[in-house]
Order: sequence, then structure tokens, then C-alpha cells
Amino acid sequence: MNSIPFKRFKNNNIILLRIILPDEFELFNTIRNKKIFACVLKENNCNFIDSRTEIMHNPEFNFFVKFDDTKIATGTYNGIIKIWDLLSSKCLKTIVDKNNQGISCLIKLYKSQIAYGSDDTSNGSVGRSIKIWDLLSGICLKTLIGHESWISVLLKLNESELLSGSGDKTMKIWDLINGNCLKTLLCDEFYVRCLLKVNNNQIASGSAAKNVKIWDLNSGIAVKTLSGHKDIVSCLLKINTHQIVSASWDNDIKIWNLQTEECLNTLSGHKRWILSLIKLKKNYLVSGSADNFIKLWDLVTGNCLQSLLVYDITCLAKLNKKQIAYGQDYKIIKIWEIEI
Repeated sequence: MNSIPFKRFKNNNIILLRIILPDEFELFNTIRNKKIFACVLKENNCNFIDSRTEIMHNPEFNFFVKFDDTKIATGTYNGIIKIWDLLSSKCLKTIVDKNNQGISCLIKLYKSQIAYGSDDTSNGSVGRSIKIWDLLSGICLKTLIGHESWISVLLKLNESELLSGSGDKTMKIWDLINGNCLKTLLCDEFYVRCLLKVNNNQIASGSAAKNVKIWDLNSGIAVKTLSGHKDIVSCLLKINTHQIVSASWDNDIKIWNLQTEECLNTLSGHKRWILSLIKLKKNYLVSGSADNFIKLWDLVTGNCLQSLLVYDITCLAKLNKKQIAYGQDYKIIKIWEIEI
């Protein structure tokens, strides 16, 4: 990778320090490229401070998973998985699944294993499968087949079970040991867009029904409905044992009490739909939106503490307690420093 000096500038407590370009020119040969940023967090205040590192990425769309404290794995809609070293700014490994043309969601399971779903239907049911890969060996370990439409979201329940949501308007619980489907949950008229593990027996789901449903995994029935959003529920996040956060295409973020089913607070400030949520230490929340802003929120007061203008945000992920990462509609990974 080549590090190229870049003009130093400061704007709203943001300092761009350097830009890194790839040696592999084929990374540019794509129709639509994406940018990934990693943000370093400090201990004191609540400000975005500086951009440290940029790494070029190539294809159509990015999904993030934390690989370990110094590495991330990314997936794209064209079926490419890459492992990145955030310290050296290098791509360590590229995995191409020749039997699958696209990735619709991506999560880490444990150690070096990931799971992803595909929206490709060119190969029939196999194209609607969930695949388990070992990133170190580059081997596909299992293929889970059973959904009749694209896989919209995946959630790790425990070391041996995986939950999937699909465009076929069902959720399925899978045994990761033998690959069997253990249970199917029916989602009425809308497919699930986001999932959250509430506890060992319950999960939460969000969909175009404009509400959040709490499901009992033993009975397979929705036991609670949290109503208040005016559009699709796109993100879910757990704050503590009794509280969760939801975000929606209505541009709002809501904090819920699971016991009373009451909305405790609504965080308003985004102008377009919210794509991602991550919780930082203490009571801080970061949101990424299609309005081109990443916002830092105080969950106690509900106040927006800082806004960072970043065009064409695609995804947002927490790497560790000092780093977050986000994708952007270009082809670079940056490191931003944030005081908190």
C-alpha cells in the first residue's frame, strides 16, 4: 500500500492526516466502489477528532464484522469476502465463493468462522442458502438450505444455534453442528429486516410492520409488540437487560422499556432513514443515516452531542471499545479519532 501525503485541514474537530492508495489497480475497475472508515475513540470529550488511515476497497456494497482487535472482514453484494489488517492497511486474504453471486448479510460466529446469506436466485434453492465459512482456511464448512427467498438478516443465538430471517416471511433456527433447521417462526405479512437477542429465550425483530416484536423462542410466538414508529424498523440494539433501542426509516431512534412496553425517549435529528446503530461505552450511541450524517447521542439526556458529515454512508459497526468502522460510497478505509 502507498501512503500519500494529504493536505491537512480541520473542520468541526475533524483532521484528515493521510490517505493510503492500493498497489492493486484492479480495485478501481468497478462500477460502484465503497469506502470503509475505522474511528478511534478517546476518553474525555465527545468529538470526532482525526482521520488516520484509509484503505481502498472495491466492489458493490460492504458488510462489516469484527475479526479480532486488529482485523475486520468485509463482504460485498458480488460475493467477495476480504480480511483487512487495520494496522498495516493491507488486505490479508480474499475469499471468492464461485458458487454464489451475492452476499445479503454477514455475521461472525466464533473464532475464525463467519456466516452469510445470499439474495442470488440463479441457482435455485442453493442461491437462497446460508453458508458457514472458516476465514483462516478459506473453506466453506456448511451450507444451510431451507428458505424459499433471499436471506435478509442473521443472528447468532449461542455457540450451536443461528437465527435467520428471510424474504419468505419466516425466521428459522438452525443447528450449527449438523446444519438442520430446528424451528420455523412465521412473520405474518412482512419479512424481518433486523434481529436482536434480548435474552436466552427471547429475540426482537423489526420489519415494515412499523413496530418491534418480542418473540418467545420456545413457543415461536410473538409475545409483545412495541408500537410507535411510522415507517420500517431498520435497526435494533440492546442497552441493558430491560431496555432496547430501535431505529426506523421515519428518521427517529426510540428507547424502549421491555417490561412496560413504553417508549422512554425519541431521539430526533436525522433527516433521512437510519441505516445502522452501535452502542459505545457508558451511555453513548452512534447512528448512521442516509442523510449523510453520523451522529453521537447521549442516551440519558437524548441530546445529539456531535454530527459528522460523511457522504453516502452504507453501514456502521463497532470494532472494540475504542474503534468503530463505517462504510461509504467510495473505496477507502479511514481511521477517525473521536474523543468521548
